[in-house]
This record gives sequence, C-alpha cells and structure tokens, in this order.
Amino acid sequence: MEPEQAAPSLAIRLGAAAAVVWLACWWLGAQDWIQFPFALEWQEAAMFEHASRAANGLPIYGPPGADFTAFPYPPLFHWLGALAVGVSGGDLPALRSVSVLSTLVVLVCLVFAGRRRAGLLGGLMGAGLFVAADGWAGTWLLIARVDALSLALIAASLLVGTSGHALAGRSAAGGLAGALGAAAVLAKQTALGPLVGLVFGLCLRPRSRRAGVVAGGVSALVITGAVAALEQSTDGWFGFHVFSVLAGSPLHGPTALTFLPDLLLAWAPLLVLALLASGSRRADPLERASEAGSTEVDAPAATGWHPAEWCGLLALVAVAWVGRAHEGGYRNTLLPAALALAAVAGPVVARAATARPRVAAGLSVLLIPWLVLSHPGAALPSARAQQQWAALQVRLEALEGALWQPHGAVDPRDPGGVHAMAITDLLKSREQEQAAAFFAELSACLEARRFGAIVLGVELSEWASLEALTRNYRVAERLDAGKDGAPVELVPATGAPIGPRLLLLPR
Repeated sequence: MEPEQAAPSLAIRLGAAAAVVWLACWWLGAQDWIQFPFALEWQEAAMFEHASRAANGLPIYGPPGADFTAFPYPPLFHWLGALAVGVSGGDLPALRSVSVLSTLVVLVCLVFAGRRRAGLLGGLMGAGLFVAADGWAGTWLLIARVDALSLALIAASLLVGTSGHALAGRSAAGGLAGALGAAAVLAKQTALGPLVGLVFGLCLRPRSRRAGVVAGGVSALVITGAVAALEQSTDGWFGFHVFSVLAGSPLHGPTALTFLPDLLLAWAPLLVLALLASGSRRADPLERASEAGSTEVDAPAATGWHPAEWCGLLALVAVAWVGRAHEGGYRNTLLPAALALAAVAGPVVARAATARPRVAAGLSVLLIPWLVLSHPGAALPSARAQQQWAALQVRLEALEGALWQPHGAVDPRDPGGVHAMAITDLLKSREQEQAAAFFAELSACLEARRFGAIVLGVELSEWASLEALTRNYRVAERLDAGKDGAPVELVPATGAPIGPRLLLLPR
C-alpha cells in the first residue's frame, strides 16, 4: 500500500512547489511596484489626499465642494492610511503599505484555511493561486485602495467563523468573527455580503447556531454604532457619501453577462480538478494520516463542508458579480471571487489527487501558469515613463495659481481638488439637489477663473456639459504628445487608462 499512499502526496507537493515558487517571484517583483513614487491607478492620489486629511484632523465627509469631495468609501482605510502617512505627509509607498500588509494577511488566512483540509501544502496552493489571480482581478492588490484591506478582514472573519470553535458554537469565536466582519464593512460596504453569508450559514446548523447568533449580534452592534457615531460627527454627510450617492448607480449589461464566462475561462483547470475530486469516495492519505495522529499533517481534513463555509464563499462570488455588473465596476470587483476560488483550490487539489494522482499533479502545476497567462498582470511603468512623470511634476509646480487636477494629481502630496470620479458618482446619483448645488459652485469657480491651470485626463469635449470650463479656459498644450515626436507614457499602470492629457489655462 505504500506506493498507493505516496502518489497523492507527490501530486499535492508538485502543485504546492509551483505555488511557493510563484509566491516568491510575485513578492520579489512587487517591490518595485510598491515603491513607485507616482500613481499606479488614477484614483490613488485622491486616496492619498483622504488619508492626509485624516492625519491632519481635517474632515473627510462633508458637503460636496470644488476643493474636496469624499469618495463613497467608509473611513477605515483612510484612518489606517493616516497612521501610515503621518501628519508629515508621507508618500504613496507609505499608503500602499496598508494594502501590502492586508494582502499578506489574506495569504496567511488562505494558508491556514487550506491547512485545515489538506495540510500545509494545500494551503500554500490556495495562497499561490490567489496572487496568480491578481492579473485576472486587475492587478489591484498592492495599490493604495480599499480593496485589499476589506478582503483581508473578510478572509480573517471567514477563517475564524469557520474554525472548529465557531462550528462547535463557541460564543467567543462567533463574536470575533462578527467583529472582523464588521471591520471589513467599515473598509468597504460590499463586505456585508460575505458577513451575512457566514452568519446565515452558522445559524443553519443547531450546533453552530449560538456562534452565528453572536456573530450577527456583534457585527450588527459594531456597524450600527459606528454608522451612528459617524452620522452624528459629520452631520449626516457620512451616510450621504457612503450610501446615498451609490444608490443610483446603474447596472452595466455587458459586464453583468460576461462575468460567468470570464470566471469559467480563468479557472478552467480548477473546474476540471473539481470534477476529478467529485469522483473520489475514499479518504485520501492526508485524512488517514490525520486520523492516525501523524505529524505530517498539522490539521484535520474535514470530510464535508459546513454551510457557513459554503454560504460565505458563495456570497463572495455573488458580491463580485454585483460589483462587476454595476457601471464603473472595474476588474478589482473580481477580488472577492478570487478569494473564494483560491480558498477552495487547496482542498480540491488534495481530493483530486486521491482519484487521479498523475492528472491532478499536472493540473495542479498548470493552474498558476494558466491564470497568469490567460490574464497577465499590469506592467510597471518604465524608467522612461517615471522620468516623464517627474518632469511634468516639475513643470506643474512652476505654474502660478491654484492647480485643479480632476483626474489625479501628478504629485500625490499636493491636493488635486475635487476628483472627477466623485463628480461622476454625484451627478449620476439620486441626490440631484446636492448635485445641482455642487455644479453651481464649481461653475462659479470656473467663471471667476479661480484656477491658474487645469490638467485634464480626457478630451475637453467630454466635459462639454460644464460650459463654464470651455468658456473660461483654453487648451494650452497636449501633455500626451512629446515635442520631439517620442511617445509620452503618462498613463497609470492599472485601472482606467486615464493620465494627464491636456493643460488648460485661463482665456
């Protein structure tokens, strides 16, 4: 029986070895990405301004204005970002450190989650697949945005909420899972989906129901208390920006319909492994070693999935679809689905190895390259591009008067004024009274030629509805065309391809 027991273990080890190599390569390549001094995504500079305001005691949520209008995100990332950048201003790499640490937390959670069912090697496979899916999700893990933080807290909540203590109904585990889930919601509203899924799944089984009730109670108490405190301290503007503005966001049919084909294409090898795993009806060597008390496997491989696990994972996929289906939903909305699929991957590989060791070994090694090659990650801007960014920053600093940069400040440490994304969200929301008041204030600023210069990231024709802009400002220079005929690479690495395009000066 020895050869029969060794084969599945070899299949899993081959897949895990590929995961470890990829994790190491990804981390080494991420260092230059983290330290890049300019924005890697067109909203990064505005996120830096939010954190800087929090660090300097300035309000984040208030009436929409031409100087600053808040993004529709809860404040947890801004608060942690304030600690990272400090009152001295810091820089973008300092703010990205919040996302870097959050990504590492996600990876640790995946390792522990996979270790429960398939040993340490299965956990490493899940972690490796998650970073391999970074390109599929838009290359978003290491930039200064709220996504990685929210995902880390979701992963921690699901890890605790599906632990042995929680499934046995322990109140302490349920309370901790609920608190972590509430913190995730305070980082990004969409985290409410997997939190509700976890609580619902725990309540489906009598043994774990107490933990589910406690998790639901604690999370409701924390979220309600935090929202009430924020509403009171901001005179209601927190709810306006975080909930009301987003209420009118319309669906986008094409992305809603292509979500499932996109998911199936990227994770096709995992689906094949799942079919192989479904054909295995006997305990694999990992389970037998666990039952025998072997030290080779550190945690038991459960024979079935608890409803809390399935409900939490399915809620992650559902949240990804809802985010992707809405207008403006970029590929970062796929990150919750990547977390769910990566969490399933380790145990699936282990189970498939008991049915078809050789096939499972090949597919396990293929999983990561397939994800990486089918959806390559964004490339870091070249050294030449960085020089062009730096040269433009020097030029803009020499201009007289206030500078409005609605599509992202070139120098993240300088306030760029109200961001175009905040304007778009407000104008398409149902809060048309506030939108009209904001539009009138912005138009008055333009009529008075308050800005000494404006840097747009789109063609002037796209802002034709803002008549005060075209009436009082002219295009002085195209920033996306070099004088020597050489191409200008002033486009962020990921997200919407919007970079400095036009320099406008008063007429």
